[in-house]
Amino acid sequence: MDAGTFAAAVATPGITVIDVRTPEEFAAEHIDGAVNINVADPTFGTQVAALDPAKTYAVYCHSGNRSQTAVSQMSQAGFTHIYELQTGISGWTAAGYPTVS
Repeated sequence: MDAGTFAAAVATPGITVIDVRTPEEFAAEHIDGAVNINVADPTFGTQVAALDPAKTYAVYCHSGNRSQTAVSQMSQAGFTHIYELQTGISGWTAAGYPTVS
């Protein structure tokens, strides 16, 4: 989804926002309230398995590539309520939405 639709989704109570970039990227800039689960980390699958698959998640990365991988893995693990920011945080900031560091 685009940045505007994603912004509306993450404003919904109960949604967990997941940044799948590296901890360094996350520390430099992220969407307020996001948690960092690095998709490139070997423990990504284990970390995702600890999440409740019945809940709703909003997933993003830098440009949309890594979030596609994360969403695919989450879907294979039984998650059915996932929003993906297709343009990544770069599209988020280009659309004028705020970030925190």
